[in-house]
Amino acid sequence: MTATPDTDSHLADREAIRELLFAYCRACDVNDPDAVAACFTADCRADYGPDARTPGAEARRIQAENDLALFEATSHLLGNVSIDFEGSDRARAASVVHAWHQPHRGEPWSLHARYEDVLVRAPSGDWLIDERRLLVAGTQPKQEGWRFNPLPRSA
Repeated sequence: MTATPDTDSHLADREAIRELLFAYCRACDVNDPDAVAACFTADCRADYGPDARTPGAEARRIQAENDLALFEATSHLLGNVSIDFEGSDRARAASVVHAWHQPHRGEPWSLHARYEDVLVRAPSGDWLIDERRLLVAGTQPKQEGWRFNPLPRSA
């Protein structure tokens, strides 16, 4: 296959989007709410589940600060990233996340979920998350209060 400027551009954009998604996970794991917020547009919409809807990057920063303070450590593993472009400045991404959480007290637990994101290219040329939905397949051990949204399975 011969690369075209469009193909090359999409390859670079795909890599930039993947790096953004990985940067978000890294920011969570090093407890850096400012870096978490920097992954989002100023007027983003994020839905992380029960009582965790945040309008705007500053609200997302505050939520990350509060949530991450609950843990001694976290480890986010992101994979199965798929990206579909809707023009040159907008894309949708779906990815799977396994997030391990070690509370300051108590037993560790893991979250198995997927992110569904809408990403936009900022005037700077950087990609940012404009919309995010966390869809939880399950937790181990089971955590009360989560909405569970596993992918439908074929018969």
